[in-house]
Amino acid sequence: MKAYTQGEIDYFCAIYAIINASRFAAAGIRKFSFKESCEFYQHLMQYLYDRGELLNVLYNGTEYDLMDELLAHASTYLAAKYKVRILFTHPFYERDLSLTRAYLFIRKYLSRANTSCIIRLNNRAVGDHWSVIERLDSPFFKLFDSYAYKGMDFKKSTWDDGRVPADKNTTRINKNGIILIKAVKI
Repeated sequence: MKAYTQGEIDYFCAIYAIINASRFAAAGIRKFSFKESCEFYQHLMQYLYDRGELLNVLYNGTEYDLMDELLAHASTYLAAKYKVRILFTHPFYERDLSLTRAYLFIRKYLSRANTSCIIRLNNRAVGDHWSVIERLDSPFFKLFDSYAYKGMDFKKSTWDDGRVPADKNTTRINKNGIILIKAVKI
C-alpha cells in the first residue's frame, strides 16, 4: 500500500500552484520559509472558506474565474505582508496559435528573472490538474508540482478543445489555463 499525496483525494492543486508559482517567481526577490508558505496556504484556504467556496473546490476543483480571484487575493496578501506583488496574465486565451508557438513563447518568458508559469493540464496520470512549469526542455515540460508529477512530453500534448483525444497518453492543455506570473518588489 502507498501513501496518498496531495491531489489524489482533494482538489486543492490550484492553491498549491499559486503558492509554488509565487515562491518560484519571487525567489530572486525574497525566499519564503516553510512557516511563511504554510501561513500563505492557510490564508488562501481561509479566503476560500470565507467566500463559501471551500467545499466547492474540495469536490470540484478550481475554475478559471476563481483562479483569477485567488491570484489577485494572493498578490494583495504578499504585497501587504512581504512587499512582493504578483502580476498575472492569460496570454493565449483568445489567440489562435499553435501549441509549438505557445511553448516557445513560454520558454522565452521563463528565461527572464522573477517569472513563473501556472498551467492547467489534463491527462490520465493526474486528471484535471493545476501545476507550475519549472523548465521547458524540448520536448519536455518539467513541473514544480504539488503532486510530485515530474512533467509531460510536449510532443504528446494538445490544446484542449473539450474532446477527449484518441490517444489516452495525450496531455490536454487549455489556453486559458496557461497563466504567466511575474513577481515584483514594491
